[in-house]
Amino acid sequence: MLVIGLTGDVGGGKSSVALLWEKEGARVVDADKIVRELWQEPEIIGAAVARWGSAILDSDGSVRPRAVARLAFSDVREYRWLCDLIHPEVVRRMERAVFASSGWVVAEIPLLFEVGVPWWVDFVVYIAAPLGERLARLSSARGWGEEELMGREARLLPREEKIRSSHWVIENDGTPEELRTKVAGLAKMFSFLSEPIEVTVSCGSEEEARRLSKAVIDGRKAACAHVYPIESLYWWKGSIENEHEWEVSFKTVFPLYPDLVKIISEEHSYEVPVINATSVVKANRDSLLWLWEELSGEPDNHAYRS
Repeated sequence: MLVIGLTGDVGGGKSSVALLWEKEGARVVDADKIVRELWQEPEIIGAAVARWGSAILDSDGSVRPRAVARLAFSDVREYRWLCDLIHPEVVRRMERAVFASSGWVVAEIPLLFEVGVPWWVDFVVYIAAPLGERLARLSSARGWGEEELMGREARLLPREEKIRSSHWVIENDGTPEELRTKVAGLAKMFSFLSEPIEVTVSCGSEEEARRLSKAVIDGRKAACAHVYPIESLYWWKGSIENEHEWEVSFKTVFPLYPDLVKIISEEHSYEVPVINATSVVKANRDSLLWLWEELSGEPDNHAYRS
């Protein structure tokens, strides 16, 4: 599983990118959606009313988001109280949703750096856009003016600091088609890296193990092969056999598994070679980039690397 933390400028187009990636096969977990769900829960509503009074409620008892925002963003103490009320539960629910998923997951978190990047996020992508374009979007979608945008951003970490802390920055400063092209390259990379695997196969001799390793590595179906001696006890045609064998363990990704199996099956001397693939639940980001650089046949040129 690969988890992408998606964040960026307020009004920068994060949701547009998330939708594009969802169409490319990603599972999207949206922090804002979880926040909206929390504001329907009696415990959260009760805490907010106890703090700010019933003026934050509509006639039907639901919370008025603009009223809450006006109170929270007008005073740093109120803002911190609100963050302490909402953010820990949002992160907990996001984590549950992420680990209930498979493949590549996009965690869309507007305040990713403000709440702290969770340990389960592998890469961070920041969506940036010019101020004028952001104001136009926010005015159309939410009725915000520049004063409201500036007031909210005053509570956030500096934009430059968040950009420096991101792994990729996508500039959303063109047409929707240009944005689609920019995010498509990263989508291909993320999909490719979403299922790192280790593949093992036993061989009858060291020579065969090394020959198979070289065939797979030469074909770039794995980035690495480990060769080591083993002792095997197994059933074969009604009898228990005990043999000294050599095992090969390959580091690769799931999309290359069929090709790797084909090479081993064609080269192996056994009547029934046992080829097992084990999913790698998490891998460090440098090793993932290494897999991409060595196995994809493509350079990392899809966006600006930070």
